[in-house]
Amino acid sequence: MCSIYSVLSVNMKKETLNLIFRYAFYLSVAFSPIWPVVHYSLWIICLPFAIQELKCNNWRPRVTIYGYGKYSMMCLLLAAVWICVAGLFTYTEAVSYVKNVSVLIEVIIGAYFATQTLETEQWRVRFLKILVIGSLIILLGNILRMTGCISFFPNRSLKNGNSMGCLAILLFPIITCYALWYMTRMLIRMTLLLPSIIAVVLSFSSGAWLSALVGGMIILYYAIRMKRITLHFLIIGIILFCTIIPAIDFLANGKFSRRLAVEVSQVKAIDDMNKFTTLRNQIWRACWYMTNNRPILGYGGDLYINQYRILDSNLELAKKIGLTVKREVNHPHSTYFNLLYLGGIPALVLFCAMLLLLLRKMRTLITQYDKSRFPWAITSFVLLVEIMIYGTNGDILTARRDAAVIVWCFFGIMAVLPELHASEGEVNE
Repeated sequence: MCSIYSVLSVNMKKETLNLIFRYAFYLSVAFSPIWPVVHYSLWIICLPFAIQELKCNNWRPRVTIYGYGKYSMMCLLLAAVWICVAGLFTYTEAVSYVKNVSVLIEVIIGAYFATQTLETEQWRVRFLKILVIGSLIILLGNILRMTGCISFFPNRSLKNGNSMGCLAILLFPIITCYALWYMTRMLIRMTLLLPSIIAVVLSFSSGAWLSALVGGMIILYYAIRMKRITLHFLIIGIILFCTIIPAIDFLANGKFSRRLAVEVSQVKAIDDMNKFTTLRNQIWRACWYMTNNRPILGYGGDLYINQYRILDSNLELAKKIGLTVKREVNHPHSTYFNLLYLGGIPALVLFCAMLLLLLRKMRTLITQYDKSRFPWAITSFVLLVEIMIYGTNGDILTARRDAAVIVWCFFGIMAVLPELHASEGEVNE
């Protein structure tokens, strides 16, 4: 009797610890955009549980992944290792080195936590509900702040249009698919859909607009094909959107219409690349010059701002590269250029290989969609497409403190989703 009690106590303790690990991670992903401290403090809680779980399982992950998921995570791990090693060749100080090389380490940790806590549909659905609730709160809070209805909402970084646009496009496919595939009542659907679309629009980030447009077209295609949306619903949604946006602009005393005029002027200036890219073309030229100097190893041991200053301060070299405006630049404003800077061509190739492998897996899973489940493959496919488009003129890696935690989590979800017609037990256990 005593031995049975002790076994039950151990099992209950394990179950409780596992629940703490799971929900701490779920909350860290859902509410990290409110404030970076949410992300980091909850991950500190998750870490000892994850280590203890590994220890109890003979230092092997409790959930094992196979196929494209496994290969994608191997590419990510190799990219992180390469950046760590390559960064030693340009090492200047510990702070700079750690700040650079820790980016992909964070991605790996986030993806690993996801594979260990979101291995079954039951847990993924619980997480999804928490994520949608948290996302709706965050989006509505920021919309109210942008329109002047409230004076403060946490996370000052989201006052920047590009940061807001980055967050909005990451949440857009998740909330949209949840509304269209999980909800049936029109009122609830509209309550979920409109904030995510309005947040993208009010970010006035052309990169976010393009990413959301392409992502929205893909979702619309599958929603129509799978009969998750009707013409009646579309017409009402467009009418509501066209009513709400002018109302918001009116409340903001025309601030958004003036911003729109600036954006339109920028987009029309295709013959003036400085204006069309808001001088990002000069940043990319500088990064390309650096890549040509160190195509294999990159500059991961030093901060980008330091290397840019060296180029910008050399008048002759700056003129040759095409740097016409002296300014401080913290990062290359492109995921692809950032990877080239951190670890040269190998880092870029490995990271892109991970994205393409996940894209291939999601495309396959879409053809095997089970109507009884949430469309994880469609959501993830759109998320990947948006990331790849946004990466041309924006950088999810620089959003590591808050918004991008959602991406790290979905990398793990994509990796752990069962492949082909195997059950989750066959794939993950």
